[in-house]
Amino acid sequence: MLAKGQVVDSKTKEILPQSTVFVTDGEGNVIDNKKKTSGNKEGVFTIDVFPSDFLTISYVGYDNKTVSIIILLEIILCIN
Repeated sequence: MLAKGQVVDSKTKEILPQSTVFVTDGEGNVIDNKKKTSGNKEGVFTIDVFPSDFLTISYVGYDNKTVSIIILLEIILCIN
């Protein structure tokens, strides 16, 4: 499935352009070096994932953030 998102600062909501997004395990370890992408100037990215995957987002000056695709799906379904 295709995951699409936008990377923003959690406190200020500032867009974080050109962030790097990797498909990882729950510990943030890269599973496949070919499964990564970068956000555009608006922080928007798309990446092919499985529901059991995790995404790790990397941006200069920030700690890496790892999130579960299933948790993201649950949040989206609750909002919609």
